[in-house]
Amino acid sequence: MTDLKTQLQTELPELLRHDSGFRQWLEQLIRQTAVTPKSFDTLLLEEIKRSRPCREQNVGAPGARWGITPKHDFCAVLKRILENNLGIKVLNVNEFDDGDTVFDTPD
Repeated sequence: MTDLKTQLQTELPELLRHDSGFRQWLEQLIRQTAVTPKSFDTLLLEEIKRSRPCREQNVGAPGARWGITPKHDFCAVLKRILENNLGIKVLNVNEFDDGDTVFDTPD
């Protein structure tokens, strides 16, 4: 795979300059497969509908835009979208601040 990437990085710019049909095809492929804010919102809404089919939808701060209230629900939906659709591994990190330091200043 690394050899292919190296070859593409070397030869693709020249190919795009000289072959307009290939360039148009590649641009269309990128448009169809890229995650945009609108497509991300659509993914989020679909995941919310799947995860909360019968529950009443309340409006709260973290998920007000998409109709979900508890932060936990919002985070769970976002985690599924990132992992299942975008291949991103989501970690939940909870660290204890025993020094009471906020922005490098004791609190």
